[in-house]
Amino acid sequence: MIELGKWGIKNVRIIDKCNSVIELYIPGVNQQDRVDIKLTLIDAMRGISIEDKTKKELQKWRAKCQKENERLDWGIQATKKLIKSYGEE
Repeated sequence: MIELGKWGIKNVRIIDKCNSVIELYIPGVNQQDRVDIKLTLIDAMRGISIEDKTKKELQKWRAKCQKENERLDWGIQATKKLIKSYGEE
């Protein structure tokens, strides 16, 4: 489940032998919320399947989501500390 205001992966779909889609939730972004993955001729010649390529891309986006969520959490905590210290003055 994706938390409100956090980056996350909504869905992963393999469309056919050469195409898949990773649907993302990026706060504040409405149009660029998916990653299209296409198996190229070079990938096929190397023996890479659409499943393998999708898994690799999914790992990359999970790491990106985690990094962005950590950055957001840090900002929230820093803001709370600032508000708390301002209230104590």
